[in-house]
Amino acid sequence: MTPIETTVILLILIDIAATFYLARASANVISARIQDLDQSLAEALANTLEELPGSIGEAQQMNPFHMLIAQVIQEQLKKPSINVTEIAPRAKDGKFSS
Repeated sequence: MTPIETTVILLILIDIAATFYLARASANVISARIQDLDQSLAEALANTLEELPGSIGEAQQMNPFHMLIAQVIQEQLKKPSINVTEIAPRAKDGKFSS
């Protein structure tokens, strides 16, 4: 093996090692940033939910107009939706008789 080939192989190995090191370092930095972002997002979401008027834990009073609409809808649901009546009598063989 010539000294040039040895030098090229050595440089390739150094390049592979440097690439591996940089990839590992980048992965560690990205992982740390994601954890920080996750914590910041959780805090911001908790603060937002606490500051909302009428937040999720509190039940809001129903508006009288909403109560009226709800009552009308409930009454509409109680009514039968389809009334089936026989228009013309049928004979025993299933045909309409006139």
